[in-house]
Amino acid sequence: MVFTIFLAVAALTQAAAPTQFYSVFLLVSVNSAGEISSLKVVQVRDVKGANSGPVPVTVPDSYVTAARAFLSRHPYKGPSQFVTYTFYDPSRPSRADINPQADRH
Repeated sequence: MVFTIFLAVAALTQAAAPTQFYSVFLLVSVNSAGEISSLKVVQVRDVKGANSGPVPVTVPDSYVTAARAFLSRHPYKGPSQFVTYTFYDPSRPSRADINPQADRH
C-alpha cells in the first residue's frame, strides 16, 4: 500500500514538471531553385526570458532533420542565406514544429 502511494506521488510529480523549451537558431542556405541546401545550428537559447543568453544544449540530429523538413514546407526565393529559429523540446527530439504558446494548458 505504501509502495503504491509512493508510485502515485512520483507519477504526479513528474506530470507536474514544466516542459523545458529552447529556441534553436539555424543558419539556412537556399539554392537557386528555392530549396534548402544547408542548415546549421548556430545557437540555442532558453525561451524563458527575453534577454537569456546562449545555453550549452546540443540538439540531436533527429531534430535538425525535423527542422529541415519543417522549414522546407514552402519554397524560398534563392539563392540566399538567413537565420531563423524553431523551438526544441528535449522530450520530443524529432519535432521542430512545436509552438510553446499552443502547448500551454
